[in-house]
Amino acid sequence: MKVTHICSTQHSGAGIAALRLFEALRRQHDEVYFASKDAAAEKHHIQIQYYPTHWTEKNRLLRQLTQKYSQLKRSRIQDISSIQSFYSSCQTGYRPAHFQEFADSDILHFHWMAQLLDWQHCLPWMAARAKLVWTLHDLNPLQGIWHYEPEKEISNPQILKWDARTRSIKAAVFNQIPANRLSFVAPSKWMAAKIQSTPVTQKFAVHTIANTIDTQDFHPIDKKLARKALSIPTTAKVIGFICDDMTDPRKGMRYLLSALKSTASEGYTLLTAGKQPSHEHLPPPIDWRHLGALQSDALLRLFYSAMDLFVIPSTQDNLPNTILEAMACGTPCVGFNVGGIPDMIHENKTGHLVAPKDAEALALTLKNALDQPQHLQAMSQQARAYAESEYNTTSQANKHMALYRKLLSQ
Repeated sequence: MKVTHICSTQHSGAGIAALRLFEALRRQHDEVYFASKDAAAEKHHIQIQYYPTHWTEKNRLLRQLTQKYSQLKRSRIQDISSIQSFYSSCQTGYRPAHFQEFADSDILHFHWMAQLLDWQHCLPWMAARAKLVWTLHDLNPLQGIWHYEPEKEISNPQILKWDARTRSIKAAVFNQIPANRLSFVAPSKWMAAKIQSTPVTQKFAVHTIANTIDTQDFHPIDKKLARKALSIPTTAKVIGFICDDMTDPRKGMRYLLSALKSTASEGYTLLTAGKQPSHEHLPPPIDWRHLGALQSDALLRLFYSAMDLFVIPSTQDNLPNTILEAMACGTPCVGFNVGGIPDMIHENKTGHLVAPKDAEALALTLKNALDQPQHLQAMSQQARAYAESEYNTTSQANKHMALYRKLLSQ
């Protein structure tokens, strides 16, 4: 049985989750491969390289004119850059020839396919050659151009038209694929419900299998040592938050900052990490320390172990890697009760859930939790135990291997 995992990029939340699953499966089965546009030059990794296939040299001028027309058409959509919600087209320059290197796979396991998969040209071709498994890391395959629902209402007719046409293309492609050729994996119960309630995907099987975390890589470090390494006072009350882009409205940074401003007198330390920091400021005596992008698991272990609470104020999310990482490091979590977050945060056990977008309730929850150090310690132990029992690499790999065997036996 040859299984190839495909993800547009490995440098994203979905890419990290996909790589972790791939590595877990590789420990059990030799014929597992990972393909992406930025794959590492390592054994069992395949780099998907782009090159023109559907244009000959004779058609170079036509290709250039078509590209210019496409750019002009895209530039007419005036408001899309101000919406701050990730979007992508279902049409790309990739064709079946780009995937020939692993076209002999028995299972093609899709992950985040934006900017890689051309739905019309590639998806039916792939489904005819291998059983497809698609782990949905966001809502894009179920929608038009959006990966999550935009935070603001869309009124631009050009954007609405593009979104509607994209939905139509996806629906037509799903209708071409027999029900027994494609199965979905939902990392969360929320995502499973979304797949089952979307008319164009209701004919396909849905399997709920959570992401995985290597609890040997992510484990608790003595809090005093972690804080010493990061130059944080050992007696501080530390709240942590991490995301690539803190200016992304979906990540909810504004609600966390609002909650902290209302509790400024408590003198908390906010420890954050990510590529794109927030441009907001917090009043003293709040101590805000931003570590930038953390490029190694060792730094992430220090980051999570140094805090008392990890906060995830996302307004929409699936099954965030960050909660798995925090719990594996023995850090209880506080998050809004949205998406797949309640799959991981169990009230008073692994953390606390808060009503969505309620900064006042978030502030009160943080204060109550930090005022009870003994209960925090109990939740820390339960968070670690839950990560070990529910998200360990062996059990999640076993679930996927069982799914692959089931599909190939049908």
